[in-house]
Amino acid sequence: MTNSLPCWTPKSYLRLVYFATQIALLIGISGGRTTLAANRPPVLLSQSTSTRAIAFESVTRVAEPFPLTASIPFSSDTRTRIAIFAMNLELLAAYGSSTSAEGASAFTADAQDVTGKRYPLRIEHLGQVPGFPGITMIIVRLADDMGDVGDVLLALNLHGVSSNRVRVAIGHMGGGPPDDPGAVATPAPVTPPPADQPLALESFTGPSSDADTVRFLEQASWGPTTAEVNRVKALGFRAYLDEQFNAPVSNPAKGSNYPDLTFPLDDQGTACPSTNPSDPNYNQTVCNRDNFSMYPIQRTYFTHSLYGQDQLRQRVAFALHQILVVSGLSPLNRGSWMTMYVQALDRGAFGNYRTLLNEITLNPSMGEYLDMRLSTRTNPNENWAREVLQLFSIGVNELNIDGTPKLDAQGATIPTYSQTTVNEFTRV
Repeated sequence: MTNSLPCWTPKSYLRLVYFATQIALLIGISGGRTTLAANRPPVLLSQSTSTRAIAFESVTRVAEPFPLTASIPFSSDTRTRIAIFAMNLELLAAYGSSTSAEGASAFTADAQDVTGKRYPLRIEHLGQVPGFPGITMIIVRLADDMGDVGDVLLALNLHGVSSNRVRVAIGHMGGGPPDDPGAVATPAPVTPPPADQPLALESFTGPSSDADTVRFLEQASWGPTTAEVNRVKALGFRAYLDEQFNAPVSNPAKGSNYPDLTFPLDDQGTACPSTNPSDPNYNQTVCNRDNFSMYPIQRTYFTHSLYGQDQLRQRVAFALHQILVVSGLSPLNRGSWMTMYVQALDRGAFGNYRTLLNEITLNPSMGEYLDMRLSTRTNPNENWAREVLQLFSIGVNELNIDGTPKLDAQGATIPTYSQTTVNEFTRV
């Protein structure tokens, strides 16, 4: 990821943010008073009499309108970076063995022009303004497809919550969409605000509201009941997660709830004849259902979804199934053939994705579904090779840390792999 300040020392960076603060004060950042309550949306700072942002080009420190190309390129590309200022940024603190708290990657930003088009803006750096512990300077990079659009409305997003939108001039001043209904100026308070307190994960382990608990269980289980809501409220979210990580399964030898199934004869007519004189209770329909359909898998799935105690494992395994897809349609029309696949998803739900990807790659169900079974040295099949790259792992194009595509000097996306890569993968 490129950075707008790659050549700056820590001391010179502090001088920059200090200078930024002085500029902000001179143009009216202290002209009003804003009172903020905890756990409210981020607040982008504006001038005291309008919604126009307190902002300047990150390298030259020149105010708007901002050119599309930086006059002094300090990064590998020449796109302009601008500095904006925000308050009320509640980031998660470091937890457990991690030594890093949340940073720039926790944010996204976007800008909307007069036509309604929204441009994702990559956030490259943030830092506390010296002397103003409750104010943070944020460096954003202008989108590659953004032209001379005039005024845009810029918003900052953190933990799914959007800030107020402030006005920024790109290319030229004026025009742009109207302010949001009810929008007001958001200057910094006269008294510098205190530093934002990081959110400790431990703070989410105590009592919570019914609404919080219902939302949590809708994400971590197959749905809440009144009894489960009351139990989790008393237990706490973290204790519930610890409980789920250690919940037993009905087939511990395979780390899964799915039982081992007997492989039937390949010939369905022989495996399930019309009659079986040695078994007076024999039923051909039941035999076909139990051996040549997904019924045993589906029965186990719905039984444990409704009544199982390891709800979180099931939700994660289901999500993994949406990524590492194997279909139960013909020729994989036998529960016994799919059992090892769904067992692997259960077993890998709380494990390492690379380990799971390796196990799924070697799984007979995947070998049948993506044609690895038929791939040979003289007649290689590219189906699995392409899927593992495109869908199961790295995707088609390189991405920035905020999920936007990386672009080369010509503005084109950068592929993550080539046909040569696919050819080599067919050798695996």
